[in-house]
Amino acid sequence: DDAALAKNNSLAAFCILLDLAAALVGLFLAAALILIFAHRFDWSDDFTISALLFSAVMQLSIKSSAIGLLRLYDRFRDGALAAAVIPLVRLLGALCAWAFAPTVTGFLAAWAVAELAATAAHWLFVRLKTPVRPTQTSLAAMKAVPASHDRFYKFAFVTNAGTTLKSVAQQVPLLVVGFVVGPAAAGFFRLAYQLKEAAARFAE
Repeated sequence: DDAALAKNNSLAAFCILLDLAAALVGLFLAAALILIFAHRFDWSDDFTISALLFSAVMQLSIKSSAIGLLRLYDRFRDGALAAAVIPLVRLLGALCAWAFAPTVTGFLAAWAVAELAATAAHWLFVRLKTPVRPTQTSLAAMKAVPASHDRFYKFAFVTNAGTTLKSVAQQVPLLVVGFVVGPAAAGFFRLAYQLKEAAARFAE
């Protein structure tokens, strides 16, 4: 009904703002880490700029709220189709980078385009397949969102902390290897890790 839709509009708008705030914090943290490690990894100024731009794209490709909205309206198939955009575009982008720009920057560009395409796909499905319109709400209704949902901030903190810790657990060893042994060793370590992940997919 109209009341439920209005509530979902407010919830969606509030969650988008949370995503954006988290993305901005992540952007500053990532920029600080890039500037710290750039010298250690012997990155050129041009490559450091490429890394900063790539990080900005990754952080600002906000689709968490879109995924939640698709699940809320039982549009799991659409969510899966949107998620499939990432590996598809990465594959096409990697082939293009291999053929025309076989550099790390070329592959970073392919990965960035894949994230942007997936984000666009998720929000397009939200627009086409759900009645939610986050812009059709008021500031007062958005402010009332946390109070109208029991333990809202606790849930948001726990879910985000879990995702963050998982990401940290995956990336910190790579940074340690690169910092102690060097960037080439970090590359081999990452390759071995990715091969392990690919093999594990079959078992899953």
